[in-house]
Amino acid sequence: MSNTVIKIGYDAKRLFNNRTGLGNYSRTLVKELHKRYPNIEFHLFSATVEINPETEYFFNHDNIHIHTRNKGSNEWWRSFEITHKINELELDIYHGLSHELPININKVKAKTVVSFHDLIYEKYPEHFPWFDRMMYKYKYRTSVFKADQVVAISRSTKSDLIDIYNVDEAAINVIYQGQSLLDSNAETPVNLPERYWLYVGSVIDRKRLEDIVKALHIMPASDRIPVIVVGTGSTYYDKVKQLIKEYNLTDYFIHKGHVRDSLASYYKHALALVYPSIYEGFGIPVIESLSQNTPVIISDHKALKEAAGPGALSFCSYQYEQLSELMIKLQNDPNTAKDLGEKGKRHILRSFNHDLICDQWMKLYSDLIN
Repeated sequence: MSNTVIKIGYDAKRLFNNRTGLGNYSRTLVKELHKRYPNIEFHLFSATVEINPETEYFFNHDNIHIHTRNKGSNEWWRSFEITHKINELELDIYHGLSHELPININKVKAKTVVSFHDLIYEKYPEHFPWFDRMMYKYKYRTSVFKADQVVAISRSTKSDLIDIYNVDEAAINVIYQGQSLLDSNAETPVNLPERYWLYVGSVIDRKRLEDIVKALHIMPASDRIPVIVVGTGSTYYDKVKQLIKEYNLTDYFIHKGHVRDSLASYYKHALALVYPSIYEGFGIPVIESLSQNTPVIISDHKALKEAAGPGALSFCSYQYEQLSELMIKLQNDPNTAKDLGEKGKRHILRSFNHDLICDQWMKLYSDLIN
């Protein structure tokens, strides 16, 4: 790429205000591009911003400019008002990092890109209120057909866009999500069990923490080891906790909430990550775990198998009996666990490293404006 400065705007709502999946994707991508390409002028658009250890990086560089709401409601500003600022700044590109572009994006002179992570609301509508589904349907469909370039974060999501929205296959690029920036040097948390399974993620219906509970329940007591749960939830989590209590497994489940600073240590010392989710656009905990040489046990959902490559054992979704068998197998066969972890790490270093991903993004941006 030449030394010419290019000006790129990003929808940074999730970057500043979401501590999990979409927020991690946004922060990681913008930060890694910023580190590698000094000839980019970054413009981050968010109606509100939150300064915390995960976002403070974006406030400390002269070529990162943050634009916040100056009138109207947050949603009105994000959907309609920022297009005036995009034109005023004469941006070359505007990138919607999470499924959306402003509704009046056709008024901007900049080229436009939108990242698609999943179509969960289409696949599992019962998990979303009616109004939310209608809003997602309108915003997502509008964005996917107005954007100059659509990027899916996995082949699985690309397939969903083709099947559900009838998007032309040639109109969709796949650029993977890079692994999150874990602190591998963080101190190991105290009082970790000697051996344990790990669950990482929001505790919600489709991620199926209850299948781990059921798998532990049906296995011989002599084969049970603790499960550390890293993540938070509400109504569904209450249901899972009640199930744990009914099965007399309270001593086997250790709830940690949000532990971003020491997450690498939790992965590193786990026997395996157990990730029974029935639908993901990608599944970032899978590659985070493999980055620490820790194998994964996953459901057979296509996106998870795509992310894990050779680093996983998989079972049929909802079949907690199969999950239980795999957990017993892995804890009794350390050679298999070691082999899976090593193969998985090689896979993610090859497919999800930040140099490769940033080069792919810069080629896409350059092709758009040249």
